[in-house]
Amino acid sequence: MIGINDELEIYGNKNNMSYNEKIGHIINDSASFTIDDENIDDITLKNIICKYVLNSNNNAVLKSNNDKTIYYIIAIKDINEGDEILMSYTPKFWINNKKLYRRFESLLINDINFNQFFLKIGIQKICNTTSILEALHMFM
Repeated sequence: MIGINDELEIYGNKNNMSYNEKIGHIINDSASFTIDDENIDDITLKNIICKYVLNSNNNAVLKSNNDKTIYYIIAIKDINEGDEILMSYTPKFWINNKKLYRRFESLLINDINFNQFFLKIGIQKICNTTSILEALHMFM
């Protein structure tokens, strides 16, 4: 799920393959992760998410106009003919468990090292921005 605002999200459910007339994913994420155990410790959770960020090699990002009424995908790197367009779905998409996602949010707020990692590397690499406010729309 890519959160756009309180009223609009783009959502792809990787677990729902039962309806074959739905719109398919046209842009994939260059990295992914799976967490099966909601009781994993915080260090393991942070390591999984950091590895996702570091392995992301996206060439496109979701942007919007100032009014948040028009959304579009822009290239952030050269995309050659035949290349796949890749964009981060953000950790929110890959964390299917609400309890784990709340822990992720808490770690972002309360763990200064994890927070700094996202400010310096995660936001730039996943969102292609240095604006924390712009990135929060994608993460939360």
